[in-house]
Order: sequence, then C-alpha cells, then structure tokens
Amino acid sequence: MDIGEDGDTHLRRCRGDPPDPVSPLALLGAVTAAEAAVLLLRGRQAAIVPARVQPQAYFSADDVRRARAYRRPQLALTLLDSALAASLLARLARRPPRRWAE
Repeated sequence: MDIGEDGDTHLRRCRGDPPDPVSPLALLGAVTAAEAAVLLLRGRQAAIVPARVQPQAYFSADDVRRARAYRRPQLALTLLDSALAASLLARLARRPPRRWAE
C-alpha cells in the first residue's frame, strides 16, 4: 500500500480492475427484498375486472377529442423524460463526478 506524503492510499479502482463482488450481492439483495414486498403486499383476492364503458356515455364528443389530442404529446414527453433519465444515469455510472469519488 502506497500512502505517500499526501496520506492517500491510492486504492481507486481502474477500468481494468475486476468487478467488485459486493455489487452483485447488493443487487441480488435489492431484487429479493422487492420480490418479497410484492408477495407480502399483494391482495388475497384476484383484481377486480373493470367494466367496459364508452367515453361518450359520460363526455361530449368534443371532450373526448380534446382528451385524445392531449394524450398523444404526453406519451412523447414521458418517453423523452425516460430516455434523458436513462442517459444521465448511464453517464453517471460510467464516469461519476470527482467529488463523489472521495
């Protein structure tokens, strides 16, 4: 172990180092906990099947048209938001900021 005059152990990981064995165990633990929560929180009975209803029975044709026109851009915005979040997460996983490495 090279501590040197600066007091740093210089044990930072390099790209060629083997993966840390704790990471897969942490992932396995998180997935196991999530699956256990699903089993514990699931209802005892099957889900209620919703009744089929025509929107025109409750809303005017103009209201239905406006709702459908509003829904289309919302889907695009949601997909864009998910893509941006995934790319940011991938960027941070690939190269975290220096202040996080301390």
